[in-house]
Amino acid sequence: MGYQTAEYQRTRQITAEIFVRAGLDGAINIDRESFNYAHPHYQYLVKWLHSALRQLTNRQKENWERSTVKEAAHSRPASSRKDG
Repeated sequence: MGYQTAEYQRTRQITAEIFVRAGLDGAINIDRESFNYAHPHYQYLVKWLHSALRQLTNRQKENWERSTVKEAAHSRPASSRKDG
């Protein structure tokens, strides 16, 4: 689906299933094995998926940053910690 990102390690660890109830019949090729990538419904699905992946990776980064800040705060000696 052409997701361009530098998050190769992260995206290789993500799996998903998308259940489409209607709207992609016109986008599926005659062989029923692939899609017409130029079809507007397929393009809409791809944009939605890329947006969802961006949101997921951003959330994971935020959580990782928060956890490393907490770990760093707890690992400092008590004399260097700021109270307040």
